[in-house]
Amino acid sequence: MRLALTQRLMRLVLGLCWIYQGVVPKLLFPDTGELRMVQSLGFSPAATHHVALAVGIGEILFGLLFWVLPRGGLQVAYWLNIVGLLGLGIGVLVSQPAVFSAPFNPFSLNLSMMALAAVGLLTIPDE
Repeated sequence: MRLALTQRLMRLVLGLCWIYQGVVPKLLFPDTGELRMVQSLGFSPAATHHVALAVGIGEILFGLLFWVLPRGGLQVAYWLNIVGLLGLGIGVLVSQPAVFSAPFNPFSLNLSMMALAAVGLLTIPDE
């Protein structure tokens, strides 16, 4: 029972984190730094809004996966979460290193979400 509750909590929190990151800084308030980060990757100012929108939608869809995937698909989602956040963190470190000195920066957020996914992997019940 504890493992099942742990899995549900993991799925709930990871899904909420991804959905929040897709909705709030990408769709509702992109001018808070997201557009600057996207533009630093070489996108034109006109394309930057579209890229941020697409990334936001992608994050929302990925977050929803944690809520709708059957138990058998969770392992892939947890691994994608870990590898994706590691890659995104390295990308931000290279392109915008100053972001890592801000409160609630990518290091603390990504590390926490990667740890949740690792716990999720360790607690997936056997078939």
